[in-house]
Formats: sequence, C-alpha cells, structure tokens
Amino acid sequence: MTFVQSEAPLPTAAQLEGVNTWVARISADVGLVQQLAILSSGSCVQNVVLLVEGILSSENAEAMHTALSATSVDFTLLNYAEMVDGPEGETPFRFLNATDSSEIDGTVINKDELMRLMAVCLSLDKTRGRSLSVKNVANDDSGAIWLRALRQKGFSRIQEVDALIGGYVDVHYYERARDAQIKFKGIREGSVKLTPEELAIKAAADKREQRKQRIETMKREIKERQEDILKRTFKALAVAYNDRKYSGKGGMDENVFNRNNFADFMEDAIRMWDSTVNGRKNRQSYHTDSDQVWIPEMIEKYGKKEKSIAE
Repeated sequence: MTFVQSEAPLPTAAQLEGVNTWVARISADVGLVQQLAILSSGSCVQNVVLLVEGILSSENAEAMHTALSATSVDFTLLNYAEMVDGPEGETPFRFLNATDSSEIDGTVINKDELMRLMAVCLSLDKTRGRSLSVKNVANDDSGAIWLRALRQKGFSRIQEVDALIGGYVDVHYYERARDAQIKFKGIREGSVKLTPEELAIKAAADKREQRKQRIETMKREIKERQEDILKRTFKALAVAYNDRKYSGKGGMDENVFNRNNFADFMEDAIRMWDSTVNGRKNRQSYHTDSDQVWIPEMIEKYGKKEKSIAE
C-alpha cells in the first residue's frame, strides 16, 4: 500500500488512476464537493472520506450529500468548524447528522481525534453514505457521558464510533454512567478527565450535600421517636388514671396525677420503644445524645410534681 499527496486542492483524473481510497480535506464549499463527486465517478476510486472544514449549514450539507450520493463511490463526509492541535481520547466529542442540524456553532475538533475518526470511517460500514458533523463537547454533555460510558465498558475506538453513530445501544448502562458522572465517580484511564481543581470543588459540594441529607434524616428520626414516646407516655397515663378512678381511689386531679407519674411512665415508654422492631438495635447514637437534653426538658414541662388539694 502506498500513499500519495496531491499538490492541488483537487487532483486531476490522471492522478487518480489506480487510486482505491481518497481522503480529501477541503473547505466548506459546495462547488468543490460537487467537483470531487464528478472526479471520483470517472475514476477507479471506491472509497472517499471528505474532511470538510468550516461552518456548514444544513442546506449546504444536503447539497453536498446529494452530489456524493449520485456517485457509485462509498463516501463519508465529516464536517467540523476548525481543526486544532490536540490528542485523541482526551476531549469528548459527538456526532450530528450534518443534513439535519442547523450549524455546528463553531466548535472545534482535536487534530489527532479527527485523524482517528477518518481512519475508522475507512473501515466502518455504518459511516458509509453518511454526512456527519463532529465536534468537541463539554464534560456534562449527553454525548460526552455516553462516550465515557463506552470507554469505561471497554469499547474499542471502532466500536465506540459505531455506537455513537448508531445511538444508545445500552440505555441502562448510559443512565448508570450519567448518574456516576453526576456524582463524580468512575473517571478512569482513557476517559475525559476533570482538572484536580474541578474534582476538588465537585467532591466538596457532593460531600456537603450528603452531610446535609444525613442531618435532615437524623432530625426527622429524632422527632418521630420523641413524638412516639410522648404518645405512649400519655396513653399509659390516661389508662392508669382511669383504672385508679374506677377502682375507688379518686380524689387526685388528673393533671396532678400526670405530673406526679410522668417521669416513671416516660421511662417505661422509652423501654417499650427500645423493645420494638424499631428499637434498640436500630437506635442511633444521636438518639441517646438527644435524650440527655430532651428527657429533662419533658420532665420539667410535664412532670413537675404537684400535690392535690384533696391531699
């Protein structure tokens, strides 16, 4: 296999003699692509990859696609705004159908990445007869999340491009990867990497949010437990007072009875709570810490002993 570089933007028909594959890098000019289509039709070229540089509207992309489709040549058109120096596999990218999108909004593509994509297009059936826009995207772009998921799953570069063009071949895996990205987990070798500063900021924010949720859960559980204990205490007091009343031991006001017995009945209610399925084995240390303040407060509020008038 030999490689020959043309000295002109477009080679002559004679220069294409014996050429099987043609890689052309041209500007976003519909006329040039139409000329290229005519040249390839009259030659033995079987496979063409066009690297079309510059902002390309969907109308111009459609005109180029129509001209190329009229030939018998297997073609792939890759449109990009600008090629910049940069390695492959470092910055996330995504594909769009050039004929369906409006404009590619001036987004660049890394040189090494573009060269890799060009090589893949020469061997991948799914890219043949396609006009695609390719561009770098941000880390949180859906295309970037999906690309990272593919790389974490061990896809080769050819499989990666095949999946990116073909759509989300594993929706559940994509969703897991998206959730992992949101939580800033699972960044592996070969993935798009955040800077140490970005990772530190995001990790700190995530840690603060988790702490906030733990505190809210703790407060809710403490409140629910305290309400349940008070409910058990007053229910037991009411039963005990009625038993006293109907057994002929009257004479004491119910409020006085409750205050005189609140501390003991509350202690019983705590033991009852601890003996239930939600009790001692699930009792967190913060329940005990809260009790040290809460129990004296409740005894002061409801259990300050009084003497009845009858006594």
